[in-house]
Amino acid sequence: MNAHNVELLFMLHFPKLGISESYLNVDSTALERRDCRDLDIERTNYRSYKDAASIFVPLGAMAELLERKSILAAARQMALGLMRRGPSNFAKFHSDDLLDQVLLHREEPASA
Repeated sequence: MNAHNVELLFMLHFPKLGISESYLNVDSTALERRDCRDLDIERTNYRSYKDAASIFVPLGAMAELLERKSILAAARQMALGLMRRGPSNFAKFHSDDLLDQVLLHREEPASA
């Protein structure tokens, strides 16, 4: 999932290693130390977003990660900051049908 030209959330699978990982890019200025304990966090260099950080967690651990308040706030801050810039070159590839499937057919209410 991306906003503008920056990946916000993506997953990788390495079949030969039997490893699947989730990556969440967030605004590093919104992170609080207490929420970052025991996490693999790396500063990320995006030309269009200077204060980015990537958080790596095993696949399936993303929901637990987003329960940490400053992590969720940092993810929101980055996503909204990028979306407020307007459409990007990738806007023509957006899938409204996929967005509907993800957001409209949720069991729990949206939290944003």
